[in-house]
Parts: sequence; C-alpha cells; structure tokens
Amino acid sequence: DKGTPRWILNFNAPDPSLTQDLDGDGRCFYLARLDSQDHSRPPSRTAWRMHCGSTWRDVLIGLEAPSATTTPAAPSPHDSISALVLNGVCEKQKFLNGLVFTKEGNTAREAPFYKADGKGYYMYWDEHCDGLNTSNPRWIIDTHRPSVNRSADLDDDRKCHYLARFATSDSATPPLGSDWRVYCDHGWQDLHLDLQEAFARVPNGTCEAAGKVTISDAHACSLAASHLSLSQSAPVNVPSAHGPSGCFWDASSSRLQLVTSSPQAAHAAEHDHADSGNASEASSNGTHHGGHRRLSGPALEALCAGGQLAQSSGHQDAAVISAAVGLRAPAWALAAVALLALGLAVGV
Repeated sequence: DKGTPRWILNFNAPDPSLTQDLDGDGRCFYLARLDSQDHSRPPSRTAWRMHCGSTWRDVLIGLEAPSATTTPAAPSPHDSISALVLNGVCEKQKFLNGLVFTKEGNTAREAPFYKADGKGYYMYWDEHCDGLNTSNPRWIIDTHRPSVNRSADLDDDRKCHYLARFATSDSATPPLGSDWRVYCDHGWQDLHLDLQEAFARVPNGTCEAAGKVTISDAHACSLAASHLSLSQSAPVNVPSAHGPSGCFWDASSSRLQLVTSSPQAAHAAEHDHADSGNASEASSNGTHHGGHRRLSGPALEALCAGGQLAQSSGHQDAAVISAAVGLRAPAWALAAVALLALGLAVGV
C-alpha cells in the first residue's frame, strides 16, 4: 500500500523539511496508520490499521485533547456542514457519484443524518448497525431513512445491510476524503471516497484558481444559493459574449444569474463595438444601447462549484428564468464566491 496518504503512529520524529517519507527510512515502517486525504487533523476516534504481534489488525483508537489545557479546544471545521457531495464510488454504485447529501436532522444519538438531493439515499452514523453491542460504530450509506428514535440499528433490519460504511466512533460528521468499505462488482472493496463540503464561499479569485468546478446548470445554481441562504434561488439566464460563465449573485439587485456563452450575444457585442465608441461606458452604467441591456458589474459575485456534481434532469433545468435576448455580462471585476459543489449487501 505504498504511496497512499496516511496518518502514522511512529517512534521516529518526522522531518518538517520533507514532503514525503518524513522519517527518512525509505520504507513504510510504523506502529499504526490510517489512510486519509484529510491532513488537517487526525480523527478523534476511528479504526486504524495497527501491527499487533505478528499480524496487522483494525483497532479502534481514540485521540483526545489533554484535560489540563487552559484554552478551550477549537471547534471542528466540519461541525456546521449542511451539505456534502460524494464522488469516487465504484461502477456498481456509480449512481451515488455527484449526489449532494443535505443534512435533514439528528438521530437519537445527536449525530447528523443526510439525504441525497432528489434521491432515496441516506448517510448516517449508527453505533451498532445490527442492534448488538458486538458491531462497531460506523458511518453508513444506505437506502433506508434512519430512525430518529432508535439508538442503534437505525434501519431496524437487525443486520448490517448497506451500500458503504466507514468505521469510526466520531459521530460529529462523515469523514472527508477517507477510505470507505464499498460493495462493488466483485464484493467489498476499500475505496477512497471524495466526500467534500458541497457548498462554501471563496472570498477572491476564480473557481479554477481555487481548485473548484464552475456551476453550469440551473438546478445546481439554485441548490447552492439555497444552501448559502441567499434571498433568491431561481437563476436568471444571462447570455454572455465574453468573460467567465457560471453562477453569479448580484448583491445590488438580489438576483441570481446563470451566465452562459451565447453566439447571439457575441454577435451583438461585435455590432455594438462597430456602432459606438461608448459601448464600454454604456455597459458600466447600466444604460441601453443598440437594443441590448447592460448590467452593472461591481456588485456581482461569482458563485462556483468545488466538487463534481451529478447532471440534473431536464425538468429541473427548465426552472431557469430566461432574460432578454442579447443580455450580456458586465466587466468582470468580480469578488469570487465559490459554492463547493455526492446493489445493497451485508456489511463487513
């Protein structure tokens, strides 16, 4: 398993000047490890792969801040996650890729649970998925809605039956960028699932510069606006002759816009340029010229998707409100706001 990012328990101090093989021994030699892409902090309680005597075993390890600390522990950066997007699932379960899982509430154990947008898939934490104390706590992706009254076996089937699971006692939030146990074509496999916060804001720059994905359809634009608590969630379609396309928020008019490339708008822009030397001035002050309305630009904020989203259906895209033909985007002095864009088997 060389080359996989991981947290390590070791007796050698890591060299902070190195970017890999931090103990400089040229091999993966340690006491225990946890495969994970999340390098911000080790999980508080989860199953690590530990060398026990002559074999490697999955062992539940708990990490806690010292009780004698004089300053309160910083809150988890994931505590307030309201939506997650999932990718990286195998071919058998590929319908899960790109789905946005929205928090719907808390279970009896005060753990959040999530439902896929427009789909019957759920993500929740279950202390004992078979109702017995012998099963380990885990996050689960399932087709059954979890009970908010039961403390264990939340789907009430008396067995561990689901699509995927991640063993951990940390019920605060699903693990971001970690290896899950997934039921695939050839049985259960360990897969790295790219689970990310679905929507968040980036103060400056473009979607690409922030490593995110542009929101390009009306349903995703509307969904992102709703999760960010914007006052409008029905985007106006804005054909553009130049500048970036995507989802934008106009704070001055409280209007959500979906800017798309348009050959008609490009032709109109060329016509305007030929007919008037004041076209750029007209564009900046919101006046009319050549029958094409301009929008003022300074109040616009770009909204981006930071994870790959599933394609929305045609009837959802039809919710877009069409603007006047020829409407084009303004000069792009923008403050970018990124909206970060998720067969059953008995679990093992």
